[in-house]
Amino acid sequence: VLGGVEPFTTEEKAALVREMMHETCVMHSLLVCDVPPKTIPAGIPGFCEYLNLVTGLNYTVEDLVARAEIIETLIRRINVRQGITSKEDFLPRRILEEALSNGPAEGKIIGTENFLKMRSEYYSLRGWDSEGVPTAQTVATYGFDEEPSFAELIRMET
Repeated sequence: VLGGVEPFTTEEKAALVREMMHETCVMHSLLVCDVPPKTIPAGIPGFCEYLNLVTGLNYTVEDLVARAEIIETLIRRINVRQGITSKEDFLPRRILEEALSNGPAEGKIIGTENFLKMRSEYYSLRGWDSEGVPTAQTVATYGFDEEPSFAELIRMET
């Protein structure tokens, strides 16, 4: 799952989560069930091939990742409009501060400070501010209206 990234460090985790979110976003956009790709990993390259074979189009992996970025930012804008803030982007105290009593993670904790560091890095990678709100630059880059609207949902240009 971690693709060779050290499991007990905060380094590279924000980028890893972003990549995993891209893959899930592409998969869901193509209406692919979660189970098969998780047991027989296709990844974005596999989804790209699938999409091109089915539609006769010529998308690249980069095209699909760019779409995932737009979709994830649109979802975030809608959530922000509905009152979701960085306070909701949090894990329960038990997960952050209580160590497992056995297994490979025995005695290890994430810690609130580490979690906040990773969350901040994730927001930055997405082009969101410290509160998880897409910045004006990100909004302009994706061509969104000032306020998120239903029109943005249906205006996903090809």
